[in-house]
Amino acid sequence: MQFIGDLVPPLKMVGGLTLGLSGLAGVFNAVKSGIQGYANAGYKVDTTAKNISTTTRAYQELTGAMIENGSARDAAEGSVSGLYQRANDAVNQRDDGFAALMAQLGIKISKTKEGVADVVKLMDDLNKAMLKESPAKQSVIAQVGGFSPELLSFLRQSTDQVQRLKDQAQRDGLIFSDKDVQNALAFRTQLNHISASWDGLLMKAQVNLGKDPTIQGGLDSISQIMEHGFDTATVGSLMDFNSGGKQADRIREALKDEKFKKTLSWDEKLDLNMGYASGDLIKKLNSFYGPTDKAKLLQQDINGLYVQPPSSVSPAYYNQPGNGNARGIRNNNPGNLRVAPNAVGSDGSFAVFDKAEDGLAAMSRQLQLYGDRGNNTPYGIVHTYAPNSENNTQAYINAITKDTGFGEHEQLDLNDPAVLKRMMTAMIRHENGSQPYSEKDIDSGINASMTDSRWQGLRDPSRLAYQRDQYSDWLMNGPSSTESPSVNQPEKSVEPNINTAGPASSAGGGIDTHKLTAAISTALKDNKSEIEVTFISGRTGERKTVTGTGGKVTTAMPLP
Repeated sequence: MQFIGDLVPPLKMVGGLTLGLSGLAGVFNAVKSGIQGYANAGYKVDTTAKNISTTTRAYQELTGAMIENGSARDAAEGSVSGLYQRANDAVNQRDDGFAALMAQLGIKISKTKEGVADVVKLMDDLNKAMLKESPAKQSVIAQVGGFSPELLSFLRQSTDQVQRLKDQAQRDGLIFSDKDVQNALAFRTQLNHISASWDGLLMKAQVNLGKDPTIQGGLDSISQIMEHGFDTATVGSLMDFNSGGKQADRIREALKDEKFKKTLSWDEKLDLNMGYASGDLIKKLNSFYGPTDKAKLLQQDINGLYVQPPSSVSPAYYNQPGNGNARGIRNNNPGNLRVAPNAVGSDGSFAVFDKAEDGLAAMSRQLQLYGDRGNNTPYGIVHTYAPNSENNTQAYINAITKDTGFGEHEQLDLNDPAVLKRMMTAMIRHENGSQPYSEKDIDSGINASMTDSRWQGLRDPSRLAYQRDQYSDWLMNGPSSTESPSVNQPEKSVEPNINTAGPASSAGGGIDTHKLTAAISTALKDNKSEIEVTFISGRTGERKTVTGTGGKVTTAMPLP
């Protein structure tokens, strides 16, 4: 593997600084922190340039010039990607309004050799066309075209000024060379490998440590003393009279069980009172408690076939009455995004969308972008989404965690539509004072953000492909009716009933009879009592029988 310090000169200093740190962990963390930002930046440039079918240099010249013109990096990147999406839809006859606007300006949207819109040439053509119009007309064009304020400001610059901005971006280091980008990609790959190797090394060390019987025994003894004090079972464990753990717990249970103690001989009672797991006492314990243990195990297996909604998860909010004139609702932008692709304009501060589904899709996409970049906790998301400079960020976080049931620093899977739905409804409620959209509305927005090519700009292609594959059933069929409770549909308690037929679904309440029969077979395998259980299909009359040894029980149970 090439030495990291050889790839980019500044990182030689990082390698030198690590020499004074103690231990491999210090070296690893210092190198990782020194190159992480560079690696991610290069990866993002390469991915976005490929997404919009242009070179990395051409893409960076546009975003770099916009940054030199006063735009934030995210706003510049979002503006270029958003323009590409609208232009590409127009050339593919999916956005007649944008196509008509370009025709009115005398612009023909060119295509790249891949057959998609050439956003670099379009930016040049738009710049020249906008310079012919008055500022008022330019503002109207921007609103109709869905241009961000940053893009409008850039397009108002003279051709010479645009070139000067591009040159300045190069001088200020805002443009990576092709070699820089390739090095960044190599860094990212190597960093992933190093991280994985380091995590694996730590896990192996922990596993090997945990296998040491001396350490295991010591930890168990400490645990017993802390929980039970120096009782009979603990002292017996310390003296190696019993193996500790579950065996010590069973001795404690037996010491309190007068019914069990009546089955013991004088010697066996003495063993029990000493915490000594003799061979005879172990046989009596297994004989007395064994059937009960198996019954509990069977009950756990049966209960495991049902999925109950987590009690700690708060309900999602839908169809709430509220102020329909709230800014986000009025703009069809319930997340109050400032810049987003596929907007039809701006109210001066926030994007305006043609319909609510677009605003919901834009919000869903933004959360997924955070997830792609590793920003996946309510704390991190809200600090980025609603910074302290403009908002009471902590109050926002408190509202989100209260409404969703998620922990402030809990890592969320922002690929999961159920997680997106819960976050979106809580954020919409905080942004607008109420959450007026139906569950179907939210689902449609999330679905569009995952499947409609208009929203794939800036998304990590590999993550997006994985997401579409992972949640293909949800995308095709929609969410299960029992996926999550809402305030309009109170959660109902479902008691397991093995005599009631139900779908064998992990999302529904029903039971999988194949798993049930397997569970019963396992539980009865070593039982000395003979039991026969017969399952009868109410539809076909088919019978399935499970037998053990001893007494006989026959019960009719409908199969699906």
